[in-house]
Amino acid sequence: MDRKSFIDLIDSEQDEHVKLLQAFVRAPSTNPPGDTLDAANVLRESLERQGVPVGVIAPQGASKPNLVEDFACGEDDDGDSSGNGGGKKVVMNGHIDVFPVDESRGGEWKHGRGPWSGHNDGKLHLGKGRGGHEGRNGGEPEEDWEVVGFSGTMGTATGGKGDVMIDAEPGGLPSGRFGEKGTLRRRGRTGWLRGSSTRPVKIEEDVHPDLDRSIVDHMGPAGGEGPRLDEITGKGASEDMLRPTVNVGVMRGGGIKVNMIPDRCAVEVDVRLPHRPDRGGRPADQARGVKVEYAVQEAASNPSSHGAVDHEMIARLAGAGEEVTGRESLAVPGLGATDAKFWRSHGVPAFVYGVGPRTMAAAVDDRVGVDEFVSVVKVHAAAVWDYLGGAQ
Repeated sequence: MDRKSFIDLIDSEQDEHVKLLQAFVRAPSTNPPGDTLDAANVLRESLERQGVPVGVIAPQGASKPNLVEDFACGEDDDGDSSGNGGGKKVVMNGHIDVFPVDESRGGEWKHGRGPWSGHNDGKLHLGKGRGGHEGRNGGEPEEDWEVVGFSGTMGTATGGKGDVMIDAEPGGLPSGRFGEKGTLRRRGRTGWLRGSSTRPVKIEEDVHPDLDRSIVDHMGPAGGEGPRLDEITGKGASEDMLRPTVNVGVMRGGGIKVNMIPDRCAVEVDVRLPHRPDRGGRPADQARGVKVEYAVQEAASNPSSHGAVDHEMIARLAGAGEEVTGRESLAVPGLGATDAKFWRSHGVPAFVYGVGPRTMAAAVDDRVGVDEFVSVVKVHAAAVWDYLGGAQ
């Protein structure tokens, strides 16, 4: 089979790809609690029907499996088709689990179908996590996004297998992501000490980024990528790439009435740090009459990471992206945290090419365009074909 026939095959089987995506979405896999067995079985059964051997890694039990498929694509330079020779190896990584959902708001979804419908109107595909943060567009399954650790991608990445990894988490067509900001996640609690007066608490973070000059130059006026990143990801994305950003994702008060000052408050904060920041700094944990406690969520806190912007795989993704979308591709670091950081930490170059983030992780009407989904499938397939030296 030559390259054109390979890409044409994806087009001819588009309905099958969409049906698999629908079946995948219809198997709930929210994390927490992280039970992904039903969703994993959808993928496993599809792969086995096509003769692809599937292995399972489940250190946290059968309800939280990681699926691992390892197979050869033709012969290497020495004529070996076993996959154990000296040919290149590409890892394709993705998620099975999805963000939690508010089931009480199911009736607010378009067509009133809720987050697990997999509804497809021919243009848009509705459903929680079906094409974004959880990598469901790529068909490259790994469990464990929110509960990061050795139970998921980290555990698989430590094997060190692969010459390069590609991921389908959100980025935005047509762009390939070669790096990402760091994450610092903290949980904190404050409360009044007995007999103290009511006064506000100020928690300070002293973050002084020591920015990687290659990233600054790439994103600055000379590189010219900033305005294009804003166009793909959203206004302000290029500025946020070079500065710390803070999201207070959870805040729970201890009050019982709107006009009463609560005596305690719990917060969960996600801080995104630019490339090569100084993670120093500590909350002011002493204030008169106030008790402040905080803890870093170490498993979900990671330094920024990036690979070479001129890596062969970035060029392959860019070429395939331009071919499929008809638009010039962009190579930029990403704002969101992805599994790529784990592979980079083990010396495997890792890159992200996925659908746009603007309709991802939404409370209602999480969705992806059918054409966009199929485009990601084709770009990944074409880039891997070219990287492995497939026939033209």
